[in-house]
This record gives sequence, C-alpha cells and structure tokens, in this order.
Amino acid sequence: SELEAEKQINAPKSPTLGTFIDSNSPPELGAGGRFPELEGKGRQLETLPNIDINIKCGNSLISRFDLQELILSPKIKQQIAEFKQAVKIYRNPKSKEEKKEATKKIEEIKSSFSTVITANDDDDKKLRNLQIELDSLLSQTSLFEETTKEKKAKEKKQKQLEKEINLLTKKIDDKKHNRIYHHGFEWRFEFPEVLNDEGNFIGFDVVIGNPPYIRQEEFSTIKPILKEKFFIYNSIADLLTYFVELGYKILKDKGVFQFIISNKFTRANYGKEMRQFLLENTSLTHFIDFSGLAVFDEATVDAAILGYIKKKVSSPHFIYGDVKKETVRINDFPNYLTEIQTNFLQTDLTENSWSFDNQDVLKIKTKIESQGIPLKHWNVSISRGILTGYNEAFIIDGKTRQNLINQDSKSAEIIKPLLRGRDIHKYSPNFQDLWLINLHNGYQVNNQKIPALKVEDYPAIKQHLDQFYPQLEKRTDKGKTPYNLRNCAYLPDFEKPKIIYKDIAQTLTFTLDKLSFYTNNTNYMIIGDSDLSYLTATLNSKLFDFYYRLISTQLGTSAVRLFTQFVEKIPIKQITEKEEKPFKKLVEKILKVKEENPNNDTSKLEREIDLLVYELYDLTEEEIKLIEG
Repeated sequence: SELEAEKQINAPKSPTLGTFIDSNSPPELGAGGRFPELEGKGRQLETLPNIDINIKCGNSLISRFDLQELILSPKIKQQIAEFKQAVKIYRNPKSKEEKKEATKKIEEIKSSFSTVITANDDDDKKLRNLQIELDSLLSQTSLFEETTKEKKAKEKKQKQLEKEINLLTKKIDDKKHNRIYHHGFEWRFEFPEVLNDEGNFIGFDVVIGNPPYIRQEEFSTIKPILKEKFFIYNSIADLLTYFVELGYKILKDKGVFQFIISNKFTRANYGKEMRQFLLENTSLTHFIDFSGLAVFDEATVDAAILGYIKKKVSSPHFIYGDVKKETVRINDFPNYLTEIQTNFLQTDLTENSWSFDNQDVLKIKTKIESQGIPLKHWNVSISRGILTGYNEAFIIDGKTRQNLINQDSKSAEIIKPLLRGRDIHKYSPNFQDLWLINLHNGYQVNNQKIPALKVEDYPAIKQHLDQFYPQLEKRTDKGKTPYNLRNCAYLPDFEKPKIIYKDIAQTLTFTLDKLSFYTNNTNYMIIGDSDLSYLTATLNSKLFDFYYRLISTQLGTSAVRLFTQFVEKIPIKQITEKEEKPFKKLVEKILKVKEENPNNDTSKLEREIDLLVYELYDLTEEEIKLIEG
C-alpha cells in the first residue's frame, strides 16, 4: 500500500541544499549545466512510488535553533510535546487525512516558536553587568572637585560602556525578534521525516546539492555567526565551504553526500580547515574534477563533484576522475567516467593540499620539496603593482609624457616607466613606452616620513589630470586628494632591482628588472637583498612550471594564476655563490640578447638553464621525460 511504501524510507528523495530539481528534471549537473544532449533520451528521473516527495528550499546556512538543543522558554514546553506527538503521527499515519492534520499541526507549531533570551544567556548576563558598572560610575561622588583629567577619563569610560551596552542590547533584541534568523531554515520543521518518534533529529540518508558560488567579501555581515557555528570557518573562505559542513551535520551516520562545487578548496589556503574536516570525519567516495571544462553558464569556476559517506575512513580508496575538455564525451558520460577514473588513497591527501597526481609525479614533487626551501623563507618580499583607480588619467604614453615635460620640466620627476602584465616576458620585459604619473600619497623609508606630493607643484600634470577630475573624485582608490594615488607602503621598492611576474600566464614567466620599472596591479614583484639572477633562472625553468601546477589552481586548461599563497610555497634550493655562477652567466647572456631586440630567440640558453635545474635537484632521465610530457 502507499502507507507501507512510505514507511520504507525515513528521508525524502529530494536534493536538500543549493539548487533543487523536481522528479522529472533532466540529470544535468545543476542549474545552467551544459549537458542538454541528454534531454529526451530516456534519461529523465522517474517518480519512485516508495518515496515521499517533500521539496523545500534549504539553502540557508543559519538555523534559528541548534540541531540538538532548542533555546526555548519553559512556558512553551507544551508546544514541544505537541510537536513531538504531531511528528509521531506524521511518521505513522493511519490515513491520508490523519497525516494531513499532523502536517497542519506542525506548521502551526512552527510559526509559534520564537527565540527567547533566558536569564542564563551569556549576553544577557554581560548586559546586566555592564549596566551595573555604568550605574556605579554615574553615581560616584567625591569629597573634592574632580580634576579635568579625571573628568575626561570618566567621560571616556562612560562613552565606552554606553557603546558596549547599545551593541549588546541590539544583539539580544535581534535574537528575541529573530532578525538574524529571518531567512533561517529549520530542518526539524521542514522535514519531519528526519526525526524519530520522539522528535529528535536523526538526519537525512542523502544530501545532494549545488551550493551558491559567493565570494567572502559579499557576506561579511554573517561571518561572526559562521565563525561561531562552523569548524571549517576561515575569514577568506567562499560561502560554499560552509554548506559542505552543513551537509555533514544534517546527514545521518553513514549517510551519503554529493555536491558539485568549486575545486579551489583542494589547494587554496582558505580550504585548509575544510580539507582537515573531510579527512578526519568522512570516507571519501569520489572526486570528479571538471577543471578547464565550463560546466555552468553563470559561474566562471572550475567545478568538481565531491562525494563522501558520513563515517570515519573505512576503505582507504576513493575514485578520482579528471575530466578533460579535449576528450570528454557528453553523450556517453557514464562510460567515459568509467574509463578515466582511477583509485586514489585518501591517506595520500593532507590538510595542506590535495594533489591527485599519480605516484611517479608525487615522488618528483616530494623530491623537489625535500631539497628546496619555500620562497617565503628566503629573505625576499612579494608585493603587488600599483592600483591607480583610474588608469586613463595616470597611465600615459611617451608622447604625452614628453608634452608634459616640455610644458614643465619638473614633471619628469614623477613620471615613471611602467610595465603591464602583457609586457612581462621571461627574463626581460618588452617595454611599450607607457608611463605612470606617480603622484604618491606619502610613504616612509628608513624611519623617515616622505610627505604626499602636492599637485600644485606640478602645473602641467595638474592640467592633464583636471580633464579627468570627476572620475578621479569618484574613485575609491585615491589618496588625500583626488589627484593623489592611494597609499603604498612599499613604493620605494619599485626603484630597486626586482623580479616581476604577471598574475595570469600560460607558463611561469618572471622578468629580471634592473631599470626601476613600476608596474600596474596585474603584476607582482619580488624584492631581495642579494643578486636575483639565480632565483629568476630557477623560477623560469620547466621544472618549476611543472611543480607550480601541482600545488596551485589552474585557470582553464593551461593558464595559471600566480597567487602569492602558491608562489611563496615554491621550494628553491639554496646553493653557494660558486654554484650560482653558471645560472648567473646564462641569465646575463639572455639579457644581453634581449637588450638588442626583445623578440630575439633565447630558447637554447633557456634550455641550458632547464638542464642545470634538473641536475640541481638530482632528477633522473625518466623523471625529466615525465616533466616534459
């Protein structure tokens, strides 16, 4: 019977997080999925007779009530008892009418619940103590007239207490009136199926989802709550990471988890807590990586399917699949997936990073890391190029520069040669006669404070900038006046010898600059005390292009993003000055050839450097073949 069928399963067959689909949706990867070829080919999901379909939008990270303990007033204990009785009837109804009545009762009880701040609440206690302290301060009397200093101290303390009281009062008021939880999602009420007969939370059999792709800057208001409620909290983590832990929390023991998410968490710094949580608490079943394949129209992220069972690791193996854009067969995806999948050991993954390369590749990676020292432990600093806020005004061509100097020779003092990302090539840049108006906002060097420049001292430059004044005034990245650039504490470093690299590249590309170029914000620079030729050579080598792809996130099928968090991990071997000489000589030869013509071919010299680097790290011929593909 229908009732007997309903009793066969405790949890509804419905995706519970993120984007939801109904029973007849095509099996796309999610909203906006690019698998339309599967539609109309007999692959639609059919409604199963033994599953009670109960689809709700559960894409909220915040619940008003804790899953294990409700913060409720004693006077509504009767409502709790009624709720449990309604759940019991809902789970074991004698008729459809009885189940309908139970559902109605649950809805009534759900709408009547409210969060109540009790006398034992920590915030309430703190508020009472602050009010007592303020009353005591205001009632203080003295036999002698207060000094000016004492009055100021008392007024300062009073303002501080009043501020703390106002903030805490608002927080408590928010709890009482549920403002924080306005969009909160209560799993107990929305899915009574996941409760036992006593109304206690058991959890879902399966959690399937496609959590929202939202960067951390866009949800700062709820971060304090996330920090309190989630083990994997990281101040710079994307929102989707919290849905992974929430999925775990609402699963029953040995429940099945399936999410399609961004693959960035596997290597990004913010994913460390999430990687640790998954390795310690779950048994991974599969990780299908779609890096380089655009799965969604709306989201420009590299996606992956993450699957696990809610239990400690029992089987050390899980399935890994690397879906390639060049080889993927959409119409035959299940068979394609079977062909590309490999077994991987969960014990080979660490909280520091998840690398899914084969054992031979992992051996090379370990070999490099065991000999080198991460760049962040060298005596170097990594900084970003200058952000003007309005390039059209501050970045000029050579002709405009000369005109400004002709009008006022003093202009030359603050016009600096500029390199963009596209101007950065291996070893030597391709300068395109672009210049930066460096109307800086002041900085400090050798404990000496250099004041901000005044545009009035450079009349020709002021006249040039005035034509852009409305845009300069509106920009957020500005200094003391609309004419000044934003603060840049490391401004003097642009005048030093340095290594410059662009943030997006097809291969690792590092330029050695000895001519005091400035750069825009699409570039980064490495400053060091010693000669940088050896570092430039090793960073430009094939070995470290290979290595960097193992530890970082790629952009599409071939490009890389040179985030500082990854660049500073590159393990460069520290050697003696004598051992550095062959590298320095080759770099000098390359620079000399490029000086004659930036487009001159230096591939033979670069090959010599590659071989020196291989030798430096004791790589075998077989390992070199693997690196070079």
